[in-house]
Order: sequence, then C-alpha cells, then structure tokens
Amino acid sequence: MSKVGESTTGTGENSGGTDVSSLILDRITALHQDVSRQISEINTKNKELNDSIQTFKDEIRVNLGNIRTDIKKIDKETTALRRENEFLKKKLSELQASLSENVQFTSYNKIRISNVPLQLNVDIEELILRISKIINFEFQKEKIQDFYRPKMINENFKPPILFNFIRIVDKKEFLNCYRRYIKNKNKLTFDKIMGNEETSEVHTSEIFISEHMSPNLYKLFRTLREYKFQGTLKYVWFRNNRIWVRKDDGTPSLLIKSKDDFHKFLAVTPSLTIHDYSDDEEIETDKSEGSRTSVTRKRLRRAPNQLRLRPFLQERATTQEEKGKK
Repeated sequence: MSKVGESTTGTGENSGGTDVSSLILDRITALHQDVSRQISEINTKNKELNDSIQTFKDEIRVNLGNIRTDIKKIDKETTALRRENEFLKKKLSELQASLSENVQFTSYNKIRISNVPLQLNVDIEELILRISKIINFEFQKEKIQDFYRPKMINENFKPPILFNFIRIVDKKEFLNCYRRYIKNKNKLTFDKIMGNEETSEVHTSEIFISEHMSPNLYKLFRTLREYKFQGTLKYVWFRNNRIWVRKDDGTPSLLIKSKDDFHKFLAVTPSLTIHDYSDDEEIETDKSEGSRTSVTRKRLRRAPNQLRLRPFLQERATTQEEKGKK
C-alpha cells in the first residue's frame, strides 16, 4: 500500500513542475515576440527616419547649391552697384565743384575791401577812387558795375566793402596794382587813403584788399589754411576766383576745386578735423538796407559756363551697357 501511494505522489510533483516550466517558457516566448515586434517597429521607424533624413540632406544639398549660386550673383551685382556708386559719387563731386565754380564766377566775382571803419559815413565810390590813386591804378567810373557794403551781422566784425568791375581785365589789373604796392612793404591805411584827414588810432589801421569768395570756397580755403598751419602745405592762395596750393618750394601748383581734389593731392586720408565755419564769420552776402544805394551800370554780361550733362549721361549709359553684358 505504501509503495503505491508513494508512486502516485511522485507523479503529481512531476506534473506540477512541468506546468510551471511551460508557463515560464510561454511567458519568455511572449516577451521575446513582444520585444521582436517592438524592435521590428523601431527598425521600421528608423528606416523611415533615415529616408526622411536622406531626403532632407538631398534638399539641403540642392538648396545650398542654389544659395551659393545666388550669393555669387548677388556678389556680382553688389560689385557692379559699388562701382556705379563710386562713379556717381565722382560725378556728383565734379558737378558740385562745377556748380561752386559757376556760383563764384557769376555771383562773387568781386573785390573785397576789409577793415574800413564803421563810424564814418564813407563815400564808397570816393574811397575806391582814392585807393586807385595810391596803388597807381587808372580809375574810371565807367569801369565799375556795382559797389555796396553789406549789413552788419556780427558786432565784432566790420563788414567789408564789395565792388566789381565790368571787365575782368580791369579787376585783375586793380589787384595786381595793389599787390605791387604792398610788395614794396607799403601799408594801405585809412588815414593815408583819406589824405590824413582822420588821425585817430582807429583810422590808422591797415586796409586789406582781396578777391571776394563764396561761402563754400571760403570754407574750403579755411580748411586748407589749417593744413598749411600744420605744415602739410607751404602755400595756399586764392586768385582769379580759384584756390591754389603748393606743397613746397619747387613743386607744381595745384588747382583745388573741392575736398576730394585735395585728398587726391595728399594721396592719404587726412586726420585733420574739418571745422564747420558759419557763413557769417567774415563772409556776408546780403546787401545792407542802410548802406549807400547800390549803383549798377548796364553792360553786356558774358554767359556763364553751363554744366555739361551730355558727357556725364553718355559715360553713365556706357557703364550700364557694360553691366548688362556681364
């Protein structure tokens, strides 16, 4: 009896162990299948992601090629625009210089008598006559077109007397006579002009004669004088309505129409600070209401040099054609 019972019990234990092992294997198999399924899904997604990345790479490669092409095109256009801008800046500077020169010749082609006392009611025509006698210039009223004294703008500054001749040759001769007079170390004082009729210290001050300058040329002239004081230039002068400079003795004189001309002359970018002088600091252009009536005589006016736009337009059209060919 006991042997039979023992045999039965052993068979039950073996059956229970087999069930547990089967459950574990089933569980492992299920987990393996689940992991395999997840790995398969991940692989599928990775493949899709790789395909997307490859597509993006191709698109980026194409776009980078297009961008490089566009950059080269823009660079060429920028270079062309830069050249055209430099060309236009040069032409603008030339036009401004020509305009300034025309303004000087048409509106400021006058002689300037400075430092004449204000206290006296000076007869301007008589003053010019007396100065002409002293400097040995043959004066005739018919030679004078206009004379006046501008109104006072600055109380600390005496407005000059301005007058102009009908003919430029007379203006040049008058100035040459004055230069020859002062070259001999002679001083032109007010009391000497008036025949020693005035003896006060105020009227013994020296009278200066020069060519009248437009405000733009005067600012340029003042700037060039600062270079002279710094030692960059040795000579700066204004003659026949133009500014001239000379770097040193024995060097050629150069006509300066604008700051660009002077910068080219130096061949370097200047470090000097350019002061912005006010227009009323020794340059007055308004006629005084209280001064003597301006005397104007009829004359044949020479036509001023007009700005020539045809060469400018033709040269710009040529530049545009060259740009189109490129």
